[in-house]
Amino acid sequence: MAFWRIGHGLSTISEVEKILDKPDKTLEELLEEPDLLQELHAPNTKLIEFLRSPEIMVQMVKCIADMNHTLSAEEEDRGGEAKRNEMEVDSDDDNGDHLTNIKKQIRLLNPDDEQYEREEEEDHYSSDNDEDAQQLQRHAQICSEILSADVWSLTEALMESPELIDELWQILDYPTPLNINYASYFTKISEHLLDKKTDEMLEFIKNQQDFVSRFMKHIDNPPLMDFLLKVISSDKSENPTGIIDFLQQQQLIPSLIAFLGPDVPSSVQSAAGDFLKAFVTISANSNTDTNTIGPNELSRELVSEKCVSELVRLMLHGGTGLATGVGVVIEIIRKNNSDYDFIPVMCTTLESHPPGPRDPIYLGHLVNIFADNIPKFQAMLTKQHSETLETPFGKIQPLGFERFKICELFAELLHCSNMALLNDEAGADMVAARDKERERVKRVIARAKNGMTSDDEDDEDDDNDSKKDDEEVPDAPTTPGKTIETGIEKLDIQKNAEKMDTSNNNHNLVSDQEEDVGDASNLPSEESLRKNPVPGDKLKIALADNKCVPTILNMFFDFPWNNFLHNVVYDIIQQILNGPMKEGYNRFLAIDLFGTGRLTKTICEGHVKCDEYEQQHKSRLGYMGHLTLISEEVVKFTAMFPPESVSNVIAEAVTQQDWTTYVTHTLVKTREQYNAILGGQRPEDVHEPHTNPNAIILPNDDGDMDDEDAEIGSEFGQEPHQQQDQQRGQVHLHDEDDDEDDYEDEEGATTTTGGQFARYMTSEMTGAGHFGSSDEDDDEDDWDTNNNKSNNNDDDSTAKKDTTNSTPDDDDDHPWSV
Repeated sequence: MAFWRIGHGLSTISEVEKILDKPDKTLEELLEEPDLLQELHAPNTKLIEFLRSPEIMVQMVKCIADMNHTLSAEEEDRGGEAKRNEMEVDSDDDNGDHLTNIKKQIRLLNPDDEQYEREEEEDHYSSDNDEDAQQLQRHAQICSEILSADVWSLTEALMESPELIDELWQILDYPTPLNINYASYFTKISEHLLDKKTDEMLEFIKNQQDFVSRFMKHIDNPPLMDFLLKVISSDKSENPTGIIDFLQQQQLIPSLIAFLGPDVPSSVQSAAGDFLKAFVTISANSNTDTNTIGPNELSRELVSEKCVSELVRLMLHGGTGLATGVGVVIEIIRKNNSDYDFIPVMCTTLESHPPGPRDPIYLGHLVNIFADNIPKFQAMLTKQHSETLETPFGKIQPLGFERFKICELFAELLHCSNMALLNDEAGADMVAARDKERERVKRVIARAKNGMTSDDEDDEDDDNDSKKDDEEVPDAPTTPGKTIETGIEKLDIQKNAEKMDTSNNNHNLVSDQEEDVGDASNLPSEESLRKNPVPGDKLKIALADNKCVPTILNMFFDFPWNNFLHNVVYDIIQQILNGPMKEGYNRFLAIDLFGTGRLTKTICEGHVKCDEYEQQHKSRLGYMGHLTLISEEVVKFTAMFPPESVSNVIAEAVTQQDWTTYVTHTLVKTREQYNAILGGQRPEDVHEPHTNPNAIILPNDDGDMDDEDAEIGSEFGQEPHQQQDQQRGQVHLHDEDDDEDDYEDEEGATTTTGGQFARYMTSEMTGAGHFGSSDEDDDEDDWDTNNNKSNNNDDDSTAKKDTTNSTPDDDDDHPWSV
């Protein structure tokens, strides 16, 4: 591309202008010019007028959508292999020339041989076809750049011709796998039209009856999926476009879930899972992230009973579908935590906050369905495996991606079960009433768009009557005053809990928690919680009945080198021990952890096993770091909740001699090692080193040494915290408790800095002293500062501290630091 439009003849007319001046100009001539795109963005009015003409627009679209200019995937592979073969031949020029000479000699010996003539013709024809395909591909790329250029006239001309867009969209009907060039051209132009002509482009999309099916055909094509995600992102809560309702009608979510089946290739399963996770991310329930569109009808459909049941069914087949499904479920739970709703559902009513399509989604159905299928996942988790893996530690049994994903699923579901909405007895009824009202409003809007008849009006009246009947059922949360009061009480409880957590008085914290738990006999019984459990308790009951937590705890020690698993186990135990002990089924899950899981005994056995392994192999087992963290959680749990107030099982477990010895000796020693300061003992604990009597350490304005003075002292083995030495010519700082910067001479009298400076100069001139600093300018500044300070040595030293350089807290905490 030429930077200046000046040729050898100093002509200012570009080659593009010359072509445009021709009466018989063609598009192919312009596409061969390297300055075409530069002229287009200049902008060149004559060029734009030529390109926006209908016949030229048709030629450019055909050039892009022409299947002949792009090779298929198999042809590309063959072409790549041919090129590699050519490179191998060209790498040895001597051999290549030798083979050529042999062929020529054979050709001369057999001038009438038809076989060699056909081979030459085929080679010539193949090379010509390759050159033509490359040229067409280059032209298609330039045409896509032209149609996606930020030139209003061209964009308007393309949008005014829907038949051209239809022809461009025929790329979606090409067989799979679709060449990446087609996808890039299509995405570039379509995204440009979506940005510049949003309303017109969305209207065009809504007129596509098979929009979803055409895109699902290329689910593993990243550019096309990115464009589909951008189309969804255009429907925001503050500016709805209706595209989400359109995609819901075309069954987008069920189509994506269907790709997780066992008969689908793993690459396609992963691609569908990645798109679902990306969709969940942009549909997150966030009050601060402006890049999200918030909860919507598609995300609500994703967590509906029908879709979750199908997702679980496909996940139970194992393999990539299980791993992908677990990733989708984790993303759903993390991006839709109801505890962070701007307005909690339980603090609303149908009158005060009418339900809408952008309401937060409810995860109760998801938790209930997974709770019903916990036995099946547990069977997959406990399935015997005979595989072995060679490692530097010997032969071990690999955990496997499938079992790890199930453990990760249990941990995330446990997080979800602790949400306040899923542990409220009236939460499910409240959400069901809002869902019913939301569906009724959708039907009314649909009838209004299509035109209502008398029969429709009667049906609507029937819906209203049924709604009134439902509202007449006594339901505590639907009462506005009581609901708001309940919500305020919950907020107050949360605030009080946060205050207790951040309190510095551990004694008050423990006493408050002990009073909160109370007597175990006054807490809800297990039988009462099992009668009609809320979704959160239903999942915990399923985990307890199937012994999921003890199984995962045993896996912690069965796979001592898998730190990913150890982190998941620690997360599960931490959730249980920090969960509520007064309400819900979490208390019985903790009892099961100490009883069936033998938590304290297992920790002690794991430590003993590590000691034995260390004696034999001179290295520790891989779980010891997480084992210490779990032990700390148990100690914290017993400090917050008296074991006897929770259960006698826990009290017996934490009072065993092995556990008491482990906590009072092993854990204390480990804690001291973790809290030890790197670098050794503190300076005051070390014997006084040999010092140089001629070294002088000078203070700065705030009574402490600066960095350079500290370096001076360290060069001669001195420490800044040491007391003054009574030797002549050697000066040290006082201890941290003494803020005065006085210096004592040989007789013990206080001298000024000027006297010290005089002795220093005398020693330097006689060659008796050595000064360790190399920065003379900074030393002079320090002397000048101390000279000024000596004139006011009767003032209070605390008034002269420079708070910008040091603080009293820093000096008291670290008197040895500089």
